[in-house]
Amino acid sequence: MPVSARDKLRGTVMQSRKGESLLIPFRGAEVEVRCPPLEDVLKAREDAKEDTVGASVKMIINYVYVPDTDELLFEAGDADSIRKFAFGKDMVALQKAITTLTGIDVEAETKNLEKAPSDESSSS
Repeated sequence: MPVSARDKLRGTVMQSRKGESLLIPFRGAEVEVRCPPLEDVLKAREDAKEDTVGASVKMIINYVYVPDTDELLFEAGDADSIRKFAFGKDMVALQKAITTLTGIDVEAETKNLEKAPSDESSSS
């Protein structure tokens, strides 16, 4: 039986593929930042409503890899140390990599979240 155009298209779209990644300089080394799956991006956006820093730290822990391996650079126990990293050019580069890979402007989202509570309270 011939394969329909839809089945061919679904076969192409649904096959598992490694997501995009970027190599960036970070704190004196080169790291690989990988694009998270849709589910994780949406979860991070939801988590950021309660804890912006925590959501960002989770993304760093879960999507920064030793280049050309499947080995994560950080682990959950590094969260407190990551929270204390200086917010300099390396963190900006990491933020830009996440923005590029996900299409989410982390800085703009953070500003929107920070404005939301005051907007609600000013309407009371």
